[in-house]
Amino acid sequence: MKFIPFVLILWFFYSCTENAPAPQNSGIRVQTLTLSGPAADNLAELSSLCWAGDTLILMPENPETYSADHFYFLRKEELRAGQPLSPGLLAMNLDWIGNIGGYEGFEALLAEGNTLYALLEAREDGRMKSWIIKGRFSTPRGSILWDGNSLRRVPVPDSLRNLSAEALTLFRDTLYVFAEANGRNVNRRPEAWLFDMDLKFLGTKPFPAIEYRVTDATRCDARGYFWIMNYFFPGEQRLVRPAEENLIPAQSPSPGRAVERMIYMRITADSIIIADKHTFSLPVTSAKGRNWEGLALTGDRRFIAVTDQFPRTLLALIYENKQPSAGE
Repeated sequence: MKFIPFVLILWFFYSCTENAPAPQNSGIRVQTLTLSGPAADNLAELSSLCWAGDTLILMPENPETYSADHFYFLRKEELRAGQPLSPGLLAMNLDWIGNIGGYEGFEALLAEGNTLYALLEAREDGRMKSWIIKGRFSTPRGSILWDGNSLRRVPVPDSLRNLSAEALTLFRDTLYVFAEANGRNVNRRPEAWLFDMDLKFLGTKPFPAIEYRVTDATRCDARGYFWIMNYFFPGEQRLVRPAEENLIPAQSPSPGRAVERMIYMRITADSIIIADKHTFSLPVTSAKGRNWEGLALTGDRRFIAVTDQFPRTLLALIYENKQPSAGE
């Protein structure tokens, strides 16, 4: 029996939302959604996305140069209704950019109520630096007002050189900021940087050694479980210098093979751990893969993700390739 895309999307959004470990590389479907308007252009270079209630906010990396100082948003009902999808606009103030020397763009986004938190990247003295900022947003008004006074530096070590903070999650009123590079050959002491909701720095927690790049994280559930997006582009072999790993399926470094996968994580009292070594591995469609930069949950092992401009702008639903039963 064939299911039309509307039924698949409806099932996707209404199914159980309890987190659970990923299957061992079972059939995974990547269902691309059609975007229209400026957000669909490769130059949008979408760098992150997050849920704010029933609103999905899409963040360009450089809104000041491409999108005329705007973020984009989609309502959940629009995603259920079909395609093409035409995102709304959130105009934003950017007066504070002058306060960040070497500013290069936005990297991660998280919403809590009507407050947005964002990670930004800058280059100072040839090394990458990271900042975190908060602001207020309103979709009815179509606006984001960033609070320049809230801007705080993330203490990313200089040893990471061309890699900085890239992902953000929230657990029990604490923001967790994760580095892009956590592999054994590039980061001898991987850790997360913790901030309270007013962006006061709280310290660090150990983070596990994970090869390749961490490009985004989902929100935590009530027990501290969340997912990270993990990507390897073969052209970055020298940058990330991947070591052997013990995740399942093992995806050891290979100059000609991309890696696209999600890893199930948990925040504990003392550290951040890999909750399940069985990764949620995506079918790689080309040797270079797809640079998934944004990740959010829509249900149990069901995700919505977005790429930047490589290989092009893609917004997709990602889930196990099985048909729902009549009762789902």
